[in-house]
Amino acid sequence: LEKSFLTFESRFECGNLRKAIQVRQFEYDLILSPDINTVSNLQWFYFRVANVESGVDYRFNIINCEKPGSQYTSGMQPLLFSVREALEGRPYWIRAGTRVNYYRNHFNRLSVGKSSADGATYYTATFQIRFPHTGDVCYLAYHYPYTYTRLLTDIARWQEQANGSHSDPVYFRVQSLTTSVLENPVPVLTITSARTNEESRQQASPDSVTTAKPQYRPYIFLTARVHSGEANSSWVIQGLLDHLLSDHPSAVQARQQFIFKIVPMLNPDGVICGNHRCSMAGKDLNRRWSNPSLFNHPTIYHTKKLLHLLHACDRSPFIFIDFHGHSRMKNIFLYGCSPFESWKNPDTDNPTYRGPGLGEDPSYRHLASILDEIAPAFAKRSCLYVVNKSKETTARVAVWREFGVVRSYTIEASYCGVTRFAGQPADSNSSDKTAPFVDGHQMNPFHLKSFGAQLIDAFIRLPSHTDRLAIRDLMTNVPDAPAQFILEGGPEFTGEPSDISFAQPPLCSSLHSRPGSPSIDSACSLPSTISPGSSAHSLSSHSSLSARLSRSTSSRSSISLTDG
Repeated sequence: LEKSFLTFESRFECGNLRKAIQVRQFEYDLILSPDINTVSNLQWFYFRVANVESGVDYRFNIINCEKPGSQYTSGMQPLLFSVREALEGRPYWIRAGTRVNYYRNHFNRLSVGKSSADGATYYTATFQIRFPHTGDVCYLAYHYPYTYTRLLTDIARWQEQANGSHSDPVYFRVQSLTTSVLENPVPVLTITSARTNEESRQQASPDSVTTAKPQYRPYIFLTARVHSGEANSSWVIQGLLDHLLSDHPSAVQARQQFIFKIVPMLNPDGVICGNHRCSMAGKDLNRRWSNPSLFNHPTIYHTKKLLHLLHACDRSPFIFIDFHGHSRMKNIFLYGCSPFESWKNPDTDNPTYRGPGLGEDPSYRHLASILDEIAPAFAKRSCLYVVNKSKETTARVAVWREFGVVRSYTIEASYCGVTRFAGQPADSNSSDKTAPFVDGHQMNPFHLKSFGAQLIDAFIRLPSHTDRLAIRDLMTNVPDAPAQFILEGGPEFTGEPSDISFAQPPLCSSLHSRPGSPSIDSACSLPSTISPGSSAHSLSSHSSLSARLSRSTSSRSSISLTDG
């Protein structure tokens, strides 16, 4: 190849680049692919560049971005991974790029059913990259990638971690909640302490909820990655699970106090195929919670059925959180639900409203206050509790309204960085965890994973002492129910197998032919294949989408519940 030409590739897991056009010797206009079965949602990018020269400033212009605002104008940089650096022992994604900008361009934007006459145009994200080595193979991404294959690998690691020696034995179970449109299994994890009732009583204080039978512990229900381009939500979940399965005292207490139900990836098809927001049906799954379709939105349908099951057993979650990433704000923050900040007037059809003259249950505001104290990346000032009409079909509002969960939240993590300590110099006497967070600091997986661990610390500070006594009394008066039924979230799944087997990590092949070289995903590897045992489909499954949509849904693994 001539040295003056770069080569591009994005036909790998999470990849997204449709076309590259050389406009000058060292400048390229790039066109992203829209989400499959849509003409929009253009933001996430992830592609490979080869035939590079060192010491040259290459400029990349992504010319079909949609959003009118971006953190690229506030200091955010794209991500760079160098294969040469990985082979030399530094397999890391780094923030890179100079002269980064984001602006409106002159290209007309077309929407379904509309013409370009309305004046809508695309936006350009532009940045300059100087590659470290001539002949290197590099990857550029919008954010630190976290693939479906990496999730399967992490689940295998978490199983090993849970099976290891623990002062407090761990109950850890992986099941297939359902399969996606492309028939990728959707794992659901159940985690709690495996201690018997008597063992828990011997170690618990008199007013602790751990004195209750394990199957009557309150639930914490967590979901993530409904928007496939929001990889930062997966890093938060990874940090949370790493900490929850450890022997740290806060993790042991959390397992003894709660049962965790976690669906770590609600949109695996979108993640695999490099979508930014939508599923294979071309729909935003976080706008389908009011009436999800078994056929087109199976992951939301079955997640809601699991919540319906818990609600029918008077076991609605104590906390529900749906994790997201935010592209136009900094810090980490949450959205909750207040009946006095609702589009309905009055809004009485919810669990927070206490009645005329009685106000509301304020307990939903406690989590933000605790996180503001212990999590340096969290900004309470950015939290909102508004219930807009347009959000009625989201997970946060639907779970709050339909299942009576007062503490129903969306947690948003910035793609960019932290400004909570903006303008404050790093204090040499400050704690280790707060010192790194200063104005202009960009987030990386370490910060996101740290926040996940801090969430566990926040959970054990909820409820208050008074709430603990009330929950304990409530649980001791609950009629007996089969422990296995409650812990596993329902009867065994139909179909074979009922569990996903993660005995061995998925096979991951690298994107370059050099034998023995490391693969490259997220922090250090990017697998291009998925474990045959996981029944996952590669990107070639796009062409068979119509056939899959026409297939009977009777073959899906599902919880045996009637429609509700």
